[in-house]
Amino acid sequence: MLNASLLKLFGIKKMLIILLVISIFQSVFTVLQALFLATSITNLFNGEKLNSQLFPILLFVLFFVGKHLLIFYRDKMMVNFSIQSGANLRKQLNLKLFQLGPNITSTEGTGNVVTMALEGITQVENYIKLFLPKIFNMLISPPVIFFYTLSLDIRSAVI
Repeated sequence: MLNASLLKLFGIKKMLIILLVISIFQSVFTVLQALFLATSITNLFNGEKLNSQLFPILLFVLFFVGKHLLIFYRDKMMVNFSIQSGANLRKQLNLKLFQLGPNITSTEGTGNVVTMALEGITQVENYIKLFLPKIFNMLISPPVIFFYTLSLDIRSAVI
């Protein structure tokens, strides 16, 4: 679930747009991979020569590599963004703790404050790094696959 407070992070809107674009390309590349692999396998099954299938196989490899390069770039970008966001959150937390003074540790407890500072922000970093790309993949990939399948066969798309 996308938390509304996440939208307050510096640079998150730009990052969400980039994730959206990468997810669209990733989904299209997945469909094209399946298309060219299925084409070459079907043609080979129908008795065509292997050398006549080099172009579909090459396109399959091209989209396979392209998809994984996108994933690599996305993951690297998300790691950098999560580290930067975590550092900003730690800075904001420290400023807030200094503003509140020592009374916060007496009311909340030193352990709770330390745990929030260490583990809580690390969990936010992991959420940004791992969960956000998965959300966009789950939002984009099924409709892309559905509409491609719909263009081929309505019954298969419904199933």
